Amino acid sequence: MAKELLPKRDDGRDRSVTNRGRRRGGTPTTGCPRPDRTVAAMAPEPEAPDTAGDEPESYVGLSADAAERRAYEQGWSTVRRLAPDAIVTMEFLVGRLNLAVTDDTVVRCWKG
Repeated sequence: MAKELLPKRDDGRDRSVTNRGRRRGGTPTTGCPRPDRTVAAMAPEPEAPDTAGDEPESYVGLSADAAERRAYEQGWSTVRRLAPDAIVTMEFLVGRLNLAVTDDTVVRCWKG
């Protein structure tokens, strides 16, 4: 079966049946104008201020209650207790201190 041909376009190419209904310069499936191809750059991440006056490593070995109390006293806005093998999300929260606790003792500690 021969392909049905439509009148030639200004650029000299034919419009076959598969291209029928396509507006000039539009996308092949919708005929809508093509999106702007400029790629916007992402804004740089701001420097996260250290909200606490101590290092997370200093909490290792403390009891969970003592570590949590000390963290709030040092200026951490959020303290999260976790099991060492807990599955956690990867979002970083400024001002949060994560405590991995085993047998009521902090075994690991990190920001975020």
